[in-house]
Amino acid sequence: MQTADSEDAIALLRKAADRQNLAGQNEVDIPAREMLSDLLMLEKRPQEAIVEYRIALTLSPKRLNGLLSAGEAEEGVGNKPEAERYYAVAAINTHAGGGQSAARLAACGQLCAEGRAS
Repeated sequence: MQTADSEDAIALLRKAADRQNLAGQNEVDIPAREMLSDLLMLEKRPQEAIVEYRIALTLSPKRLNGLLSAGEAEEGVGNKPEAERYYAVAAINTHAGGGQSAARLAACGQLCAEGRAS
């Protein structure tokens, strides 16, 4: 259930993301557009999140969190082929997921394997 506070937060993050797109991201830990996407996912709005993740990934195409989260959003709307594409790029960019991302990438690899089997 969406509340007025949720809608206000989404509107504020959207403004910040639009402003950041114009000014440039420079060195930020998490781009505003990606934060907006993550918030939309938390609000159970994966279709809207996908749109924002795509924009975020045009600005930062190799961001691991963006790629994995976009894949999860695509899964959320039942688009396995697109989810697999994001996960494959993430795996390539991380040399198959060393470090902290290994578990998340392993789960993504399982989805890819299931997709090929069906």
